[in-house]
Amino acid sequence: MPRRPSLVTIRSTVLSATVAILQVGVHSSAPLLAQTQPPSSVADASANVVFEVASVKVNRSADSRIGIGFAPGGRFRATNVPLRELIAAAYGTPQPLPAFQISGGPKWIETERFDIVGKAPGDPQPGPDGPPREMFMMLRNLLTERGARRVWVCTLLDKPHKRRAALVADFVGFVAGDEFLVGYGLDWAHRFRGLPYIGVVDKTAAK
Repeated sequence: MPRRPSLVTIRSTVLSATVAILQVGVHSSAPLLAQTQPPSSVADASANVVFEVASVKVNRSADSRIGIGFAPGGRFRATNVPLRELIAAAYGTPQPLPAFQISGGPKWIETERFDIVGKAPGDPQPGPDGPPREMFMMLRNLLTERGARRVWVCTLLDKPHKRRAALVADFVGFVAGDEFLVGYGLDWAHRFRGLPYIGVVDKTAAK
């Protein structure tokens, strides 16, 4: 009997980090889906950013230790890592998403563990705040290719002026300009986070 597809929701307020809803589902005979085409709705260059070589294997050891990270030379390695943590790493950019920003999904995304080895084309150079950004996109595309039936990208606020990677969201609440936004969980110097609405900071008046 195949396991029924389930939704995994990744939450964020502003599309500086990707927000996605993944529909995941696997057959009991294989922990990951066979290769599928990337979702046609994400019609941009990011869909072509993929590992040159990648392998995904089930880890059936009883070891509770996990390891995950990017290495020089465009290398990514994950050992004994649940899918939930792989999602957190792929969509964190650069720090993994906190647990409260990922919800839903079947129980196996926490219990079944995987080993992944990936090699990027060439030698991507680190960015100012961590590993090369294209490496995160490669990991996202790998999860889509091997593990997700479909990926939708959605965001409450889209700030295209601050986009660091090519991305087209499937669902957008509002398009924001190049302003500093606060409220509804967003803050400026630890202020205004608790506002029940989203506003624009007038930095001269806020001092």
